[in-house]
Amino acid sequence: QSQLNPDGENRISSISFYRAKAEQGDYEAQEFLAKKYIQENDTENIYKYFCMLIKSGKCAIPLEYAVNLYHRNYFRQSFKFFTLISEVNHPIAQYFIGTMKYNGFGCTQDKEESFRILKNLADNGIDQASEFLKYHYDKQ
Repeated sequence: QSQLNPDGENRISSISFYRAKAEQGDYEAQEFLAKKYIQENDTENIYKYFCMLIKSGKCAIPLEYAVNLYHRNYFRQSFKFFTLISEVNHPIAQYFIGTMKYNGFGCTQDKEESFRILKNLADNGIDQASEFLKYHYDKQ
């Protein structure tokens, strides 16, 4: 899309500009577009820009979104995003995956995999994982 500026000259629309910047790896453009598509509930573009953000190591917006989905009981969708975020070894995403696998929320229940994930987190100083293991497993 192009628009006319006050001088009557064509210019690239702001969304096209942000898309181009995002494709070039600009974190702020990726963040802007992710937030825009969250507001519009555009799941295809949310996924696209979350992947870009996560690849850049910027997980705050995708993590907040996944946690919000989880708290609204949209477990399959939240599990999908936690799985993406966990690919960069994000401990909060891994914790959610571990607890979701324990309960079978949004995924197949797998208490052995849950234990493995949470034990690894506990061994690396994540207190919430230690607490979960203490209250849900006889072993540790």
